[in-house]
Amino acid sequence: VSPQTPPPVVLEGNDLTLSCNVTRELNYPTYLSVTWLVKKGTTSEEILTFGPQGDVVTGSKFARRYLDGGLRLVPGRNGLFELVISRVTTSDQGTYECNGTEWTHESGGKWTKIVESTKEMGTVTVTPTGHFLNVKASSSSSSSPSVLLSPGNMLTLFCYVFADNLPVLSLEMTWLADGREIITMDHSGLVISNTSSNGVQAKRGQATLERTGGGEYRLGVRGVSGEDGGIYTCRVRAFIEKGGRSTGGGGRWHLAAEKMSNPVTVKVSETSKYHIFTAVNDMGKEMMSTSTPMDVF
Repeated sequence: VSPQTPPPVVLEGNDLTLSCNVTRELNYPTYLSVTWLVKKGTTSEEILTFGPQGDVVTGSKFARRYLDGGLRLVPGRNGLFELVISRVTTSDQGTYECNGTEWTHESGGKWTKIVESTKEMGTVTVTPTGHFLNVKASSSSSSSPSVLLSPGNMLTLFCYVFADNLPVLSLEMTWLADGREIITMDHSGLVISNTSSNGVQAKRGQATLERTGGGEYRLGVRGVSGEDGGIYTCRVRAFIEKGGRSTGGGGRWHLAAEKMSNPVTVKVSETSKYHIFTAVNDMGKEMMSTSTPMDVF
């Protein structure tokens, strides 16, 4: 039994390949099986066994994952066997082992174990998504933390998501104003618009949300009014699909991390009041009168 050392650190959501070479030197016909195990503390759990006659047996904790396609066996040549664990999570970290067993098949259908050997492959640590997931909010015009608009203007804000494992993440993105959810795009791409806290949406501008890049989302609010002012933040929830899709339909999802962006202050002015300036001469007679709008926030 000659295992290959797995990578010591794997990003959450990436695949882990466990390679093990199992060979025999006896001349008479025998059969081989290979088993992968993971040790957490002092207890070893069986992940999957291949053989001795081409059959596959999974450990009780990994049966569903194998059916979902989250475990994939890749038999190779010259005694090389590979087990691919798809989209690992932090629960997959531990010390991996490889076991090779030689069997003989006696008359009457009985399998007899001749010899076995277990070798430690190495310890794997899974880096959680939350350690490297970052979210940033900004306006379309500048990186300023505040935006000043007039009634009827268009508000445009961007939410940027950065992660080392971004291609394997499914993102749910929500924009909030003063802590109140405005609009959400779930991880399947469905957009859900939310009403205000008192159930009245008409006073607020019409919000739209679209994905404009791999980790870029654009919020648009048409016809803003004073109701649209406030502190805007975007919240991102990162999901990882646990395995493929089973015959029952629909994948299972693991919430890997949740992050909030920096705040962006949105102010909407209302030109509803005026300052009156009047010029008079020495005799008290009015010479000129003008008015200027005063912005009210």
